[in-house]
Amino acid sequence: MGSSFDTITVVGAGKMGSAMVSGWLSQGVPSTSIVLIDPVLRLGGEAAKGWAAQGFTTAVSARDLPDCTP
Repeated sequence: MGSSFDTITVVGAGKMGSAMVSGWLSQGVPSTSIVLIDPVLRLGGEAAKGWAAQGFTTAVSARDLPDCTP
């Protein structure tokens, strides 16, 4: 049975979030379909740059996403 989705949103891009994302990527989910929300991304370190370079949408809070209305 297949599933249909537009976007997967992951809150927390640490070890657990990264493991889930890796699993989805290995099953063919495109990085452009995954949104990562994590306050640590605000620091702009290597992890943040790496996620963005791979095509993920990243944000430090849901309010930073373009289609989010608080």
